[in-house]
Amino acid sequence: MSCAIVWFRRDLRLADNHALIAAAQSGLPIIALYIHAPEEEGAWRPGAASNWWLHHSLRALDESLRQRGGRLLVQVGPSLETLRRVIVASGASEVHWNRLYEPVVVGSFEDAVLAVVFNPNLQAVVISDGFAYPSQHTVPMLREILTRQ
Repeated sequence: MSCAIVWFRRDLRLADNHALIAAAQSGLPIIALYIHAPEEEGAWRPGAASNWWLHHSLRALDESLRQRGGRLLVQVGPSLETLRRVIVASGASEVHWNRLYEPVVVGSFEDAVLAVVFNPNLQAVVISDGFAYPSQHTVPMLREILTRQ
């Protein structure tokens, strides 16, 4: 049976959550998903205080979902690979997520291209290692690179 995945990233709340609203409007059963991938944060990897906050925020989100008959599925691993695995395992036909307003941190130019391809709402990509060009790239620039022959 088809379902909709709501990929919780930084918006760990139910109220005023546009991704959750869109998934609910689909009428499909919802899988609430959080993917823990701190290695994708690069130089901005979370510290002890951030991890404490995250732990308690995820518990609160799960409790809110349980009060409404759902639960939070927490997975650990690379975001794209983990998301693909959950999509296949669940048979999801929709994936909803909220826009991130801070740059996405990736490890290579190839990762930046994938980030742009899989997230039409992306505003900027920061490449943290192994790239000879300036580290911040606007999405229009990456889209231009993708359309070149």
